[in-house]
Amino acid sequence: MSINTYQGVRECDKNMLEVACSFRSSEWQMWKDVLLPFAVPYIAAGIRLAIGRGLVGMVIAEFYTTISGLGFMITRYANIFETDKTFVPVILLMFLGIALTGLLKWVERRVAPWSRADQ
Repeated sequence: MSINTYQGVRECDKNMLEVACSFRSSEWQMWKDVLLPFAVPYIAAGIRLAIGRGLVGMVIAEFYTTISGLGFMITRYANIFETDKTFVPVILLMFLGIALTGLLKWVERRVAPWSRADQ
């Protein structure tokens, strides 16, 4: 997420920064009016990537700890060859990932309508 934010600020149009400087914008105003709005789509893309990696990391951690949770259920039912019960947490994780990504796209459309998050 931080790499995407850095890249978004770095890729800001130099002409926009030059115009802000010519209007005597302070550094705070430049961040608030130029850099942050330009970086919002990059930040949202970083959060979207972080959601997927966070879910995968959570399940892998539960595979190794195997105390409780969705990873425990997947491991337990896979070890006793109950395939139908194995797919329940997998499908639940799939729906959770889709729902969180959809929620983030909705938030991005509300916060940054100029970014065209629906494309």
